[in-house]
Amino acid sequence: MKICLDFLKNDLKNNLSKLLSLYPMKSRELERIVLVDHKTLDAYKTKTRIPGALTMLSIASTFGTTTDWLFGMSYNPYTEESIKYAEEQCYMKFQENIPYKLDDNYNVIHYNNLEAIANLIVLQQYKHILSETSFKSSRLKKIEEWINEINETGEAKFTLLTYGNKN
Repeated sequence: MKICLDFLKNDLKNNLSKLLSLYPMKSRELERIVLVDHKTLDAYKTKTRIPGALTMLSIASTFGTTTDWLFGMSYNPYTEESIKYAEEQCYMKFQENIPYKLDDNYNVIHYNNLEAIANLIVLQQYKHILSETSFKSSRLKKIEEWINEINETGEAKFTLLTYGNKN
């Protein structure tokens, strides 16, 4: 049992570190998005604590990933179900839909790229955190530029690069 727990802690540490370093945000902003304080996040990243089920679900839904991927039980961080759940949670937090690209007839284009949608979910939350506080407007403008770039290209700006391998 201890060996299994060590593997889970190690995979969680690695995958959580990848995920948290993916987006260029300050730790206090990230704490507000993930709803976990910095000591707790550090404990997860240093393998001294394992999050409970509700915290794992909160972290996973914040980033659109699966809890299985966070624990190293899946090579694929995103599924349609995890993205849909994350979108619903984001909507419930901010009462705002994730921005989708519109075609020439103003029909919503649903991305096939789940990673791009995950980027939009995280950036939308980040945008709300920045707009609610007294952060520099230049950082908020950068977030809006990234959202627009993803909407224009349909491609993810920030990628985990873990599909098909564990590295």
